[in-house]
Amino acid sequence: MYTFKKKILLIIGALVTIGFANAQTPQIVALSSVNGSLSKPRTIVSPLPGLKASNLNLTGADRESFKIISFANNKVVIAFNPTSDFVGIERSRLNIINRSGKVVKTYILNGLATNGLEGEHEPPLSSV
Repeated sequence: MYTFKKKILLIIGALVTIGFANAQTPQIVALSSVNGSLSKPRTIVSPLPGLKASNLNLTGADRESFKIISFANNKVVIAFNPTSDFVGIERSRLNIINRSGKVVKTYILNGLATNGLEGEHEPPLSSV
């Protein structure tokens, strides 16, 4: 009987852990740019109302290619702004941070920069 109860508790613990992990799963935001132009802005809804600059943090090696255009209430407007000579994929993360410094939500930012829209200007499917 003891082993059965122990197994049930382990299963319940695993389910609770999975539930918490899924609640913190980062959302992916895809942005694209042609010939180094600023991408179409995307609006991200934050779980924190009344955002301030101190609540937002861009991280990653390619963070300079992403631009926070505005933030108000619980909405952040972001765009991909690669250099004019870059073609490929750049990645960053946007972290929403609460007052105590804890990351409450993470968005994975993927930016695709191309030379054009059609034919040989498009990136190979293997890179997308």
